[in-house]
Order: sequence, then C-alpha cells, then structure tokens
Amino acid sequence: MNIKAHSKKQTTIDIIYLIIGAWVFAFMLSTSMLSVNQIAGNILGITFISIRLLLIGLTFIDFLHRRQSMKRILILVLFTALVLIEYLVADNWLLFELFFIFIYWADRLNYIKVIKIFMYTTGFSIVLIVLLYYCGFLIKYDYFTNRMGRARVTLGFHHPNSLSECLMVVLLCAFLLYWKKKKRVGIAIVTILVTVWIAIFPNTLTVVLTIPIVYFIYALLKLITSKTITKKQRRRILILVGLFVIGIICGLYYVVNSGMFDNSVLRQFESLYIRIRLSRLGLERYGITLFGTVYESATEIAVYINKTASEYFTIDSVYFLLPIRYGLISSIVFLYCYYKSITFCVKKDNLKLLSVLIAVLVMSVVDPFVTNYIMSFIFICSKAYKQSHGLKDKVMCDEAIGVISESR
Repeated sequence: MNIKAHSKKQTTIDIIYLIIGAWVFAFMLSTSMLSVNQIAGNILGITFISIRLLLIGLTFIDFLHRRQSMKRILILVLFTALVLIEYLVADNWLLFELFFIFIYWADRLNYIKVIKIFMYTTGFSIVLIVLLYYCGFLIKYDYFTNRMGRARVTLGFHHPNSLSECLMVVLLCAFLLYWKKKKRVGIAIVTILVTVWIAIFPNTLTVVLTIPIVYFIYALLKLITSKTITKKQRRRILILVGLFVIGIICGLYYVVNSGMFDNSVLRQFESLYIRIRLSRLGLERYGITLFGTVYESATEIAVYINKTASEYFTIDSVYFLLPIRYGLISSIVFLYCYYKSITFCVKKDNLKLLSVLIAVLVMSVVDPFVTNYIMSFIFICSKAYKQSHGLKDKVMCDEAIGVISESR
C-alpha cells in the first residue's frame, strides 16, 4: 500500500517537473520572433493556458488527497483569490507564474533536478531559436543599436536583452550546480567568455554586471561566514537585506519625486536617467493602485514591428514596475516571498543561491528580468530539498506519514 502511494506521489512530482520544463520552453519561444507570427502566437497562448490549467488541476487533486493544516489552507485560499483579482483587474499572472509552485510544490521538488530543467531547457531553446534565425524562419531587424551606433545582436529574440538574460540564466544555473573545486576553472572560463560576448554583441550592461556581482557577493559571504551560518550571522544578513530593500525603495522614490536627475550633470548617465524619467512618467500616467492596472508597455516590437504604438514606453525598475503595473498588494506579496526565499537559503547555508538572490535584488533597481517566469527557479530552489541524502529523507518522511495516516 505504501509503495503504491509513494509511486503515485512520485508520478505527480514527475508531472510537475514536466510542467516546469514545458513552461520554460514555451516562455523561451515567446521571447523569440516566432511569437510575432499570429498563428505561432496563438499556439503559444493556448499552450500557456493549458499549462496553467494542468497545474491548477494537479494541485486541486493533490490538495484533496493530502492532509492540510489550517495555515496552509488559508495561505492557498488567499493567494488564489489574489491571483484571480490580479488577472481580472490588471490582466497579468505575475504571482502565479513566479510563486505558485514555490508556495505549494517546492518543498517536494529536488533542488538539483529543478536547476537542471531550467538550465538545459533554456540552453536547448537558445540553440533552437538561433538555428531558426539562421535558417531564415524568424524576422531579422536591426533597430537596436548601442551608444556607438553599432547594431546589437538579437539572433532571433525580441530584444538583445532577452538573449542576454536567457544566457545569464544558463550561467547562473551552471554556477549553482557546478561551482566546485574540480570544476571551478572550467566554469570560470566559460562564464568570462560568455559574459564578454554578451558585453560586445547583445551589449546588455545589466547582465554583464549581474554575473560578477553574484561571484563578488558569494566570495564576500564565504569570507564572513564559516562552513555554516551562525544564528547571529543569519539575523545580520536578514536585517541587512531588509534595510537594503527599504533604503533602495525610499531612495528611488525620493530621486524620482525630487527631480534631482533633471540636473544637467546627472543627465550624463544617459541609461540611468532614461529609466528614472520613464519611472516618473509611469507614476504620472498610472499612479499606484491596490491591484495594479493594464500597463500599456511599448517596446521596439510594438513601435517598429507591429506598429501598435507611436512612442517607446516601458518601466525597467522593478521597484516602480511592481506597484504601478501589478499593484501595491502584489508588490507586498512579491517582496514577502522574496524575503522568505532568502530566509530559506540562510537557514540551509545555501550561499550560492543566496548570492544570486541578493545580486538580482540589487540589479532590480534598473532591470525587470526577475519578473520573468524563467527566473522563478531562484524561488523554487530556495525551498526545494537537496539531492544528497535529502531524497532519502523525503521518501522516508512520506512513507512515515502514509503509515500514520493508515493507522488512524
């Protein structure tokens, strides 16, 4: 009986892994020029809907067959209600895409498997998109240029930044998986080469900065902690992260409202100035609401390719994008889940993933890539159990629960 029950549970978990892989693959295709085609775009839309329905259906069945605490039931009910309100009011699935698996399934998923699914699926998708691009199946255009007027490489993606961010995910996953004594040199060489290529061809500065910041924070954490993080160090890390987020939010909103970036000297920082100016424009146009608003973003695709917008407008800073686009309530939930992810990493002494979470938090000042589904692995993995001896412990725990349930 126990073997059958465990087999069913494992089958369900395997389906969750497949859903994650399919979701990553669909997301990757949606970032390519393939989605500009109406038929392909409709197919991708149906795929996303099917994935969500399948995940919701599996969760509902599992929820009915597992004993749930009142706290867990309350969290799921409130989260589901918020996701529905967010979709109906602001037409988005941000919280569902980033945190649904994190909240309900992550503690039963394998840390190593999740990272491998994200890394290999993303890597395979990049290769596929590039092949389609060179075979002539994807639209080619050169609207993206750097400060020197040279075209930025897209290789079939919507935007050079999309290509860079997908490569960054592969590099971060490789860091989490393979940064060990015997493999450090190889990982370091590959990381440096890819980062330099990103700097020269797609020319995405935020990604180029994110990678070294991750390694710097990791080295710093290794320096100030022993093999395990003590209780005092845990408190200090969590307090510092909390103060950093509060300081960043207060500082950014002061800068935007004070107009200090209108100073002619500060305007020399063109990229940062444009981000600040667009954030202020977003606040003026939409303001901040409880549940968000339909955000009329217009990137180069909308302006030059689809001809659906007359001006370029997008908000890059997550600290403005969240309250404007997704609403104040969703922003609070996002920051709370992010903080919980950091807490899990601190408790598990997972310095590598903690370094990634902190680095992404820093770069969210100027880049919204953390709001993409492909970045959800940093949340899922913070809660997932490790492969070494964790798998056995998990199986034994599941079997023990089954025995107790049957005896009752």
